[in-house]
Amino acid sequence: MTSLATERLLASVRTFALDDPDPSTREYLLAHASEAHLVLLDELFAAPLQFGTAGLRAPLGAGPARMNRSVVARATAGVCGHLRSHWPDLDAPSLCIGYDARHGSLEFAREAAAVALGQGLTVYMFRAPDPTPLLAYAVRKLAAQAGIMVTASHNPPEYNGFKVYNERGAQLHSPADQAVSHYMGQVHTVLGLPRKPPEPQTAGFHWLPDTVITDYLAALPQLHRPQEHAPVPTPRIAYTAMHGVAGRLCHAALSRAGFVHTFLEPSQFAPDPDFPTVRFPNPEEPGALAKALALGESLEADLVLANDPDGDRLAVAARNAAGQLQALTGNDLGILLADALLAQAQAQGVERPLLCYTLVSTPLAARIAAHYSARAELTLTGFKWICNRSLDLEAQGHHFVFGFEEALGYALGQAVRDKDGIAAALVTAQLAARCAEQGHTLIDQLEQLCRRHGCFVSSQHALVREGREGQAAIATALQRLRTDPPSQIAGHPVVAIHDLANPPPPAASSTPAGLQALPPSNVLVLELAPNLRICLRPSGTEPKLKMYFDVIEPLASGEDLNTARARLQAPLPALATALVAQLGLDDGSPGPSTDS
Repeated sequence: MTSLATERLLASVRTFALDDPDPSTREYLLAHASEAHLVLLDELFAAPLQFGTAGLRAPLGAGPARMNRSVVARATAGVCGHLRSHWPDLDAPSLCIGYDARHGSLEFAREAAAVALGQGLTVYMFRAPDPTPLLAYAVRKLAAQAGIMVTASHNPPEYNGFKVYNERGAQLHSPADQAVSHYMGQVHTVLGLPRKPPEPQTAGFHWLPDTVITDYLAALPQLHRPQEHAPVPTPRIAYTAMHGVAGRLCHAALSRAGFVHTFLEPSQFAPDPDFPTVRFPNPEEPGALAKALALGESLEADLVLANDPDGDRLAVAARNAAGQLQALTGNDLGILLADALLAQAQAQGVERPLLCYTLVSTPLAARIAAHYSARAELTLTGFKWICNRSLDLEAQGHHFVFGFEEALGYALGQAVRDKDGIAAALVTAQLAARCAEQGHTLIDQLEQLCRRHGCFVSSQHALVREGREGQAAIATALQRLRTDPPSQIAGHPVVAIHDLANPPPPAASSTPAGLQALPPSNVLVLELAPNLRICLRPSGTEPKLKMYFDVIEPLASGEDLNTARARLQAPLPALATALVAQLGLDDGSPGPSTDS
């Protein structure tokens, strides 16, 4: 680093520190504002957080590249600026503010409330840490213009985040996110932002009414029984909140629905920001469900349910034919819930039912929708796309029934316009009870669907290349694939390549209609013979290239589900290795993990 660059960096550090509302991070920066700490300071200041997928997320710390009160205040001012410009006729746009139990969450929520009140907004704030789906519900219930949820979802304990919802209760998306970024850039001094204390005596401040919580529980979707003449079997359920904030509401939802044999994993039920029993509190991660599965085995439970720390995701394990608890993937549960909810909608005479699913989720979703004459809408990755698109289509006369993505996210019905792990837990328990009433299990039900629509296997492989050089290498690799596409990969002929970043004009395109309708995105979709699909998508926040493999084939006569899936999975590791080599990113890493 040149002397001029060093002087500029140190000047930026001092300027940021002196404008920091938090004494602890201010003093930290001032204590490290010297040439002896240039590497650290460059990390904290080189790439300020950008308002992206519905908000911000980063490790806690000082400086503009970390989550702290200064960054939260600036982001809140950006949200307020957007609301003032978007709702010019409202004297006091209203804002719901929620928070989870992570380190800094309460402090960040209070900072956001203070800044919003100072900007003249009406604020409804959680009294205590609660799940993200409750915040999404509260925005619509209270007819607020926006919501802020302080959470880092399932990230490690050193992270926190700032997620923003629009007036429809869905995650903020373009162009509103660009407007927020614009107004964030208009903040010249964070300490100069007007603030008011988030206290009951402050005009415009309100605690979230308790009725919102009871109304949320009452509004959760139900899977109704086709027959009501006999007592329904109630499965034995082992549940974990994974040290998060969903436990209280999820247990209440299950209890209200009559699931009296629900047993809570005690070491993970109370919120704990350090997540002492799981290093990475993501139910998708290997080992994250170990305690819940152990509890399930000790109780001879029929079902294991696990929410992630902010309660918007759900992981499930169910008994298989061998009597073992078998984990379901996000695609497995997505297909099961899609079938059950679309069947119910058909039985109830719902007109123009709608299923939404993401590009990287199993294509079997479209076959499920077609079976019920429902519209299957393909979206880009993330629930900001699923739920905003569902609302747009509802305005055209469709009825949203269900949406899902492979990463354990499910949106059920119209009460919550975001993924909701509590609603998913309730309906999954009801589906398991229905299966038990019919003498089979969730795994049996999944096999029946595979026999009807096709057996599917979905796998993922992620390539990580650290730093700016890594991001450049990934970009170069994708460009190589665009300009010099392979004719085959691991012996599988490449039938077509669809570049979502540079789509051809519709009249000249052979791209499937569902892909044509997607907004431009840095995604490549490769179709291979026979029945193989690969999606490549660089991460927007990390130097990582994500590769998704999907294959669907008929289930052979007499072949059980696990045998068929092993057969379909067998060629995928070699396919992943060959693709990595084709990209010029070969590192000898193993093939993809299975997400059947």
